[in-house]
Amino acid sequence: MRSVKQGLLPLVVAAALAGCAPAGGGGLDGLMAPRVSHSDLAYAALARGDLRQAVTQADLALAEDPDDPHALLARGVALRSGAGSEAEAAAIFRRLTESERARDAVVSGGPWSGMATTTVAALAGRQLDAMNMATARPAGLTPPPGTVMAAAAPTAAGEVSSLPARTEPPLSGIELLNAAQRFLVLRRLRDEGMITDGEYGGRRAANIGALLPYSSQTPPAPGLGRPVPTAEQVMARLDALRESLTGGSLRPEEHFAERESILDALLPADPKTRMAPPSPPTSLADAAERADALQRLRDMGAISKDEYGRERAALEKAAGRLMTRADGAGTVLVPKPTGKGSSGKKPAAPAKPAVPAAPPKTDAEALAAAAARGGDPSRMVGRGPVVAEAPAAPAPARPPGSPVVLHLASYKSKEAAEAGWAALRGKFSSVLGALSPRYDEVNLGTGQGTYWRLNAGPLSDSAAAQRLCDRLAAQGQYCRTAFAEG
Repeated sequence: MRSVKQGLLPLVVAAALAGCAPAGGGGLDGLMAPRVSHSDLAYAALARGDLRQAVTQADLALAEDPDDPHALLARGVALRSGAGSEAEAAAIFRRLTESERARDAVVSGGPWSGMATTTVAALAGRQLDAMNMATARPAGLTPPPGTVMAAAAPTAAGEVSSLPARTEPPLSGIELLNAAQRFLVLRRLRDEGMITDGEYGGRRAANIGALLPYSSQTPPAPGLGRPVPTAEQVMARLDALRESLTGGSLRPEEHFAERESILDALLPADPKTRMAPPSPPTSLADAAERADALQRLRDMGAISKDEYGRERAALEKAAGRLMTRADGAGTVLVPKPTGKGSSGKKPAAPAKPAVPAAPPKTDAEALAAAAARGGDPSRMVGRGPVVAEAPAAPAPARPPGSPVVLHLASYKSKEAAEAGWAALRGKFSSVLGALSPRYDEVNLGTGQGTYWRLNAGPLSDSAAAQRLCDRLAAQGQYCRTAFAEG
């Protein structure tokens, strides 16, 4: 059921935060309009993960209009997510795909959602397709008889499960900046008197794990990496809502419900679903990126100096538990040795090499040798450069005025980074030929050393940058989009 909810989350958040707008209407206005809409409140409840409330609000909307396509969609999603019968949900989705009114009902994209405009009928059709795919499991994916699926494997009282806990990478890059902007907008609302100190502190504490994943006790709500409107936009909608209350067009309970929906869309006060605990850095280079991003959060005022210090210490601890240097002069990162094999006995000594080992190569020599062999100079092999091997994620929308670069690798020295650029540009000239290198120094802290990050760019379009990364990834080269520094 958890995987079903996660699969529905983009739809739920997009529908709740884009709003139900008529053709030509703005998605943000659809959510924050002065008049209450039970359909909108149902969507907002879905975004919070409050399935029972979503069904209640959808039923209220359907009591007024039994054919309301938005209310039917919200009810169907809630039922499919665990609030009721999947068969009933499927019946609702089929009804919507055949409804002329649902084909005309628009769900508009906007600054909250990053989703293109579509129709309720189209969204219902996608839900039916997803349900059909979930029930038609390929034979090769069916576990053999007697196999217990990990998600359903119980453990005896007091017994510690040997199954690894589910984790996911913390927010990074543009998604992390978007999340930081949410906290800055919330603080602006407090400073302008739009919310109380208690509201600010509660919503911030409930989601600060988005910015401080390793030192926070609780993971944040999902979806905080999506683009966010400006503080001025949010304040304008709250002002309009307050004027509607004082003018008598909204009852106090209606004003409260809509105000909560607006603030929950920014940072939920009590998230019903949360991200999984953060996975540790994949390498010291990955830790360097995260330390660099942490410093930016401190400099922009999203986190305090004390929060920065605690997160920095937790980050170094997470990286230190996972990896250590195998050779003081080299740059290979390997798991810390335990001194024992899986049987608990010391492993057998490795066989002595038949020929003497060659003298150590410099980073630049290793890169040149890798390029000559046709190998990828950005892999963590031999004495090559240190790189983060995490898969590239799609680049979210880029804030205006922030050029994007391609992060290709990280190295122990600037000389190695320059040699790495020469090798990579020669190997992938059709992709990198028109770009310029950028070498950014990253200090990991005491005892961790300094690394040099190789970026290529700049590009003004994040979508174009991601396409270049995809081309490199298809050829086995690590690539990740990031903001250009400076």
